[in-house]
Amino acid sequence: MRSHARPIILFALTLASLLLAPAIQGAHAAPTYTPGVKPGDMAVYARASGSWGLGGPPQPPFSQFIDLNYTTLQVTSVTGENVTAAQTFVYANKTSVSDTILGSVATDSGNITFWFIAANLTAGDPIYTTPNPPVINQTFTQTFAGAPRTVDALNITQTPSPGVVLFVNVWWDQATGILLLIDYIVTTPTGSASLFASLVETNIWSPVPQPGFGIGTDPNFLTIQEGGSNSSTIRLVSELGFSGSITITPVAFLCNFNSTIGFCPIVTFTPSTVFLAPGGEAFETMNITIPRGTVNGTHTIPVVAFSGSLENATSVTVNVVGPGPSDIPPIADFLIRVPNATRTAQVGQQILFDASPSFDPDGFITNYSWNFGDGTGGFGEFAYHAYGSPGNFTATLTVEDNAGLTGTASHQIIVIQAPHHDVGIINLYSSPNVAISGQTIVFTALLVNLGQQPETVDLTFYYDSHPAATVNGFNIPVTQYPYYVNALWDTSGIAPGNYTISATVSLATDQNPANDQFTDGQVTILPPPVLVASPTSGPVGTKVLVHGSGFPVSGIPIGYPVTVDVTFDDQFVGFTTMTNGTFNFVFNVPVAQPGPHEIHAYAQFYPSQAEATANFTVTPAPSAGGLTLTISVGTIYFPGDTATIYVLSSLNGGPSPAQTVHLTLLLPNGTARILTFKSISPGLYQASYKVPATGSIGTYALVATSQINNLNATALGSFEVKPTWIQSNGRNIATAGTVIGAVGTVSVLGLAWRKGYFTKRKDEFPAP
Repeated sequence: MRSHARPIILFALTLASLLLAPAIQGAHAAPTYTPGVKPGDMAVYARASGSWGLGGPPQPPFSQFIDLNYTTLQVTSVTGENVTAAQTFVYANKTSVSDTILGSVATDSGNITFWFIAANLTAGDPIYTTPNPPVINQTFTQTFAGAPRTVDALNITQTPSPGVVLFVNVWWDQATGILLLIDYIVTTPTGSASLFASLVETNIWSPVPQPGFGIGTDPNFLTIQEGGSNSSTIRLVSELGFSGSITITPVAFLCNFNSTIGFCPIVTFTPSTVFLAPGGEAFETMNITIPRGTVNGTHTIPVVAFSGSLENATSVTVNVVGPGPSDIPPIADFLIRVPNATRTAQVGQQILFDASPSFDPDGFITNYSWNFGDGTGGFGEFAYHAYGSPGNFTATLTVEDNAGLTGTASHQIIVIQAPHHDVGIINLYSSPNVAISGQTIVFTALLVNLGQQPETVDLTFYYDSHPAATVNGFNIPVTQYPYYVNALWDTSGIAPGNYTISATVSLATDQNPANDQFTDGQVTILPPPVLVASPTSGPVGTKVLVHGSGFPVSGIPIGYPVTVDVTFDDQFVGFTTMTNGTFNFVFNVPVAQPGPHEIHAYAQFYPSQAEATANFTVTPAPSAGGLTLTISVGTIYFPGDTATIYVLSSLNGGPSPAQTVHLTLLLPNGTARILTFKSISPGLYQASYKVPATGSIGTYALVATSQINNLNATALGSFEVKPTWIQSNGRNIATAGTVIGAVGTVSVLGLAWRKGYFTKRKDEFPAP
């Protein structure tokens, strides 16, 4: 390390100096700096980690977190603004170190550092009362130790000199000021250091019952020989309706077989992730292998399961006994997978080297290393490699097992120069692969350009031997990765059945047509869905039951509800959901003209919706109980004439005497008169009105009402009284239509007269 870098690192290691860096304070009342903890309060911090790569021996606080299993914090006294706590660091090798935390939450005196701050601070508040302290950046809610807590967060990133970056992320509990989480990282041009810890248990607050999961092992005690393996079953149980994915990861161990630290099991979980449904349970297999050289005796292996912010733990105790028989070396073998298995590998082509055929007869393989024969190598069970020149190469695989023994295998591979023009199809699929006739299907083809220059090609998809969709004139670059091409197939008119899908890429200059065609998979076309309406006709307001069937079922995930929108013609009337391709939906016919209409159901699928239609006929609304009333009267009368008026009452199309009949006459001057009439036959009534000789010019309105049982009917009529002669320039006479549009009741007609809707004439006219 360069000599001038040492002061920078020392500055980085002084966490208090970082926490006292200047910051902008919020504009609000100053907080009170008092502790929120009390004697007896306890907290446990786990998920701890620490690293040191800055040269020289590790320095605090990083040294305290290296190989740390967990640390406990116990408040022993609180005096004014001062807090004293006993701290114990417990390490992976089962050793422990005790320490005392002492200082002021107001001034950060002593070594209180980041463990405690004042209670009830909020965003914008200074952390300490010292000059230019940092401030709380933000507050939010997160669960710690089983209960949601309000978090005071401090995030600081500083660059004290070029290449040196200090990052600190500290969370405190707002109500008590105790540390919840710390994440501290220092990076320099020559190395880095870090520490992390999170509160997992405390007696300060009680866990809030919430959905979670239980965990247990069976058996929880195993006896395993050195170099041997055994397994235990992990049982996970949903609690309080918990639902979600759970991941179990192995715990890291210190491995040093030349000292007292001698327990380093190899632990795997199959599967590593499971899904728990509400009220359900799931199982994993915990595989444990004990390497040779492990110290004999009993050892505990922690098992920690995570689901988001939730975690739970159990353990398995292992009794390690003496070694068994001598280990057998692993058997190495591998496959060479060229993108087009029928062809020789080409220069620049990504070739997969697959070591999955390798195995260890009495253990398992821990390491795979490759020599591709061209001066390069690789690692891992599966490795990709592209050769830069043609030739014959020898690829060699070396595998190592859990006992440190190795095995090797070699295979020849011939690599040729790629042709100038060569495009091909390496895969093909459709989505969805089950659709109803009329639904759109997405075809996807994976194309490769194995030539030496970009090419412009055409691509056609087929169902059986029939063209389904074509994409013309698109460019495929020269790249090691497949080129994805999509096309839409409208299945309208396609007969139901099963169809084999294929694709052909066309390039006139292609030097290798063998890979231009690809056939894979099948598409099932189902009959169109059916929509049935019951009833199929009725007036506005009719309640209609719509039954849909034959719709496709959602495939991702299976049984996921599909939304169905229902319309009456183009008018949206509602939606429902379905999971099995059928549904029922009830609605009332909206306002619509009498005649044929269509009910549509649209199921929302990707990439296109599925539609079904049913017919419905809107019929005219029935008349009010079948009772009608008509008025018959002459059109024009002269002063002094007698107007004869007939009123006909009909029930269901035939004359019928009314229980009550009223006839009202509205005069041009706005007054009304009740006319009497006589019955001249069943349902037919006659009345008369003597037109006055003077003051009678104008339009007269007639309003008749009748009642039979609970049925009512109304009729409107009119006639006009004119003078015996009319001047050629006289005003126009209001028509009966004006009266019809304005009259609703006697009082309304009177109002209409006063507003001028009825025209009143004078009897006297000047001599011509």
